[in-house]
Amino acid sequence: MKRMACTGLNLCTRLVALTLAVVPLRADAELCEAVVAVITNQSGIGAVRPSPQRVEIRRCNPQGELGLLQIVAWNEGASHPSLLLPTDDVLVTQFVSIGNVVAIQSSHETTDVVRIITFRQREARLSFEENVKQKVTIRAEETAVTVSFVDNSGVQRSQRFSAQ
Repeated sequence: MKRMACTGLNLCTRLVALTLAVVPLRADAELCEAVVAVITNQSGIGAVRPSPQRVEIRRCNPQGELGLLQIVAWNEGASHPSLLLPTDDVLVTQFVSIGNVVAIQSSHETTDVVRIITFRQREARLSFEENVKQKVTIRAEETAVTVSFVDNSGVQRSQRFSAQ
């Protein structure tokens, strides 16, 4: 089985088919202007779609060098996002995408936040969100994303999110 692990400040992606769906969201929801990362299922092979389905990480109201992050999910060809998550975070430390799962770890002040966005039955969902102070490893496998947490005493716990 092919595996890929991300730890520390490494950014890690595996871009494969995502199925995003429109969930109730006001059409006039305010998007932050600066896009700092785009996670898409579109590869550089073949015709490039003008508006692919994607997850964007945006920076809001920059104050000095850093502003707060916003996570935005779009359906292919959509004129407004299907999911919009404002955060108190200022830095993305890692992200992984495989199948219908996107895992994002971001930081604010003294803690990190791990979020899992899943796409089931044409509906985007925030399936997991946890503030963490321990070491986090996010691993993409062929059929799942596994998030492992190790506390200061060395105790590990893991959660697995199916990409199918």
